[in-house]
Amino acid sequence: MNIFLHELKSYRKSLLIWSLCLILLIWMGIIEFLSSKGSNSLSELYNNLPPSLKALMGGGDFNVETAIGYYSVLFIYIELIVVIHAALLGVGIISKEEKDKTIEFLLTRPLSRNSVLISKTLATFVLILILNIVILLASIIIFNTNSDESIISELMKLMVGMLFLQILFGSFGLFIASLRKQAKSSGSIVLGIVLGMFIMSILADLHKSLHFLRHLTPFRYFDAKTLLLESGFKLIYIFICIILTTAFLLLSHYFYNKRDLSL
Repeated sequence: MNIFLHELKSYRKSLLIWSLCLILLIWMGIIEFLSSKGSNSLSELYNNLPPSLKALMGGGDFNVETAIGYYSVLFIYIELIVVIHAALLGVGIISKEEKDKTIEFLLTRPLSRNSVLISKTLATFVLILILNIVILLASIIIFNTNSDESIISELMKLMVGMLFLQILFGSFGLFIASLRKQAKSSGSIVLGIVLGMFIMSILADLHKSLHFLRHLTPFRYFDAKTLLLESGFKLIYIFICIILTTAFLLLSHYFYNKRDLSL
């Protein structure tokens, strides 16, 4: 039984739904952008927002009259959605056999727990990569065909940064699911931590005394403001993501091999 292909097949409908929802969000974004372009009303509205509301849109001094400026404001929510997808995917792909009471069948196959987890991990990363590519292609097609600007290079930079976050939180989901038995509680914990990290990234822009939070939440490592308006990719943030991802994967293998699986 090829677990890797089995997982890709079992998640294809879910991946399609997530992809369509994100494509719809991007499409609605271009409609809003085109309807306001040239009137300066959108730019005036954005520039006059109080800091609290501006933080909810990424906190950057973007020119929302340009395609990449508007997309950067939209990107904060695209990033949140794909991170939620990655984290819940990591949880679900580990715990679904126990939840569906099919773990006994899986473990009677001539497969070690390590090989099972490796196959599931690879499937998780492939599904994450597919969603990332879908968003990139949809963004290029929708924004480039409806705007005179070419934003491909900026989009590539944003998608690479987003992929780091997807893999990090996908690995975190794998770790939590390997650590705990209850699928429902694992999903709730992961979702709560993701939303908590997202809120921290917003709070970091509200006051100077909270700026230290940007170093504690991965959402600020690869957001549009950092990648396009500030320093771009920082090696320290890339290093932190790689270290955390590696740690989560190693801990996933350790706890998955130690746990008593519910038959």
